[in-house]
Amino acid sequence: MSAHHPPSYDSVNECTPLNQQRAASSAAPHTSVTMYATPREAYLAGDSEATKLLHQQRQAQLQEKGVAGLAEQHSTLGGPYLKALVYGGLDGIITTFATVTSVAGADLAAIVIVIVGIAHLFADGISMGLGDALSAQAEFDYNESERAREKWEMQVDINQEVEEMVELYKQRGIQEEDARIIWTTLQKYPQAFLDVMMVEELHILPPDKDEVPWKSGVVTCLAFMAFGLVPLIPYLLDQLSIIHLSANAQLNVAVLMTVATLFMLGVLKSFLVELNQSWYYSGFIMAFLGSLAALISYIIGIVLKNTFNVQ
Repeated sequence: MSAHHPPSYDSVNECTPLNQQRAASSAAPHTSVTMYATPREAYLAGDSEATKLLHQQRQAQLQEKGVAGLAEQHSTLGGPYLKALVYGGLDGIITTFATVTSVAGADLAAIVIVIVGIAHLFADGISMGLGDALSAQAEFDYNESERAREKWEMQVDINQEVEEMVELYKQRGIQEEDARIIWTTLQKYPQAFLDVMMVEELHILPPDKDEVPWKSGVVTCLAFMAFGLVPLIPYLLDQLSIIHLSANAQLNVAVLMTVATLFMLGVLKSFLVELNQSWYYSGFIMAFLGSLAALISYIIGIVLKNTFNVQ
């Protein structure tokens, strides 16, 4: 009959056996706390240790849940149409802002600003939306046709495709033996082979099933009109007799509202593309560029007025 040996206890923490403390100590990196919620935030802050720690924590969580695969999720903020929203909005507000300041520079009546501005909103908004949708559809169709061609060539002679990719990797400085191992291994998995080949050879990413061209066009059109309306608001309110402002006051209010909105869109853009720069710098640059375009339009309005002797 074997003797029973009670667990050893540490003098500091008498309630926890030493072997359990060692196990907890080895798991400590996975439970440590950082000031960042995701590896992306740690990257933007340039904190390499936090990046490694967050990846270790994620790996431990996946293992606890029994989830296979450690690929990091690179989600786009707000879904696939946030880009169309931001850039459509920027186009709309800067275009209308320039229109308003050019007409104001020519010293034309407020009703002219309203008519020309609203006409531009609808014409340019629809044009922008159609252009976005048609260009996205054209790109999608081209990518699908190239994908179908490469898939057919794989079915005809997969070995020739392997040789082409091996040669491409050799040109990038990878030894032939290593390149051949990579592509002969991928040859066993046709879908993965096709996806990687499309990126490496043609620089075409796999199709995004969540993005629909016509939806992107609609978002661009609506964003153009919604944000493009901002510079017109004081003029519209005055024409509708909701408020009464002088011509100079209307222009000043339009400028303040537009610059503030441009700053906000610049901040949103910085989070969208996630550049390693301050959000306020991105907002300032966007407000400055929009204001510069409006200033140039204002000067052009004055020049045209004097050139054609507009009364």
